[in-house]
Amino acid sequence: PENDADPVRVTSPTYLLSNTYAYRYDDATDDKVDAMREIHHMDLYRLPGTSPKDFEPLNLSNVFQNSISLIEWPSRLLAFPQLLPPIENVLQIDIRIVPRFEKRKMVLTAIHKSCWKERLQYLADEGMLDDLLWDNNEEDDGNGNDNDSLESQ
Repeated sequence: PENDADPVRVTSPTYLLSNTYAYRYDDATDDKVDAMREIHHMDLYRLPGTSPKDFEPLNLSNVFQNSISLIEWPSRLLAFPQLLPPIENVLQIDIRIVPRFEKRKMVLTAIHKSCWKERLQYLADEGMLDDLLWDNNEEDDGNGNDNDSLESQ
């Protein structure tokens, strides 16, 4: 994705539940070259997560089908698998601070047969992830899915 517009300040949607940002998507294989797309940044922390109805204001079905979704506290959705996108479309990004080293650690995880595997491999081949460690171990996630992951420190 490429965006020639002015830079946008991206903030956590803590009190709003969701922030939406538009970007221009230039894809030569798409009939709508330079089509506008959306990124939905959601923070589920303030939702009780006791019922699928709690998530209705976010219109997750539409968002997962037509947008890029960045979700803080995604564990709130795990009790409702019917709300989740297909696992093949998920890239899990886990960012933590490692107290012992006072550094951030980021892990990108996708199932082995995911659309993300090819994308991440392309980025690695282009040298865009040289500061990341590529863990190409095909580990089972406990649900019968083999995972690949990238780590940075």
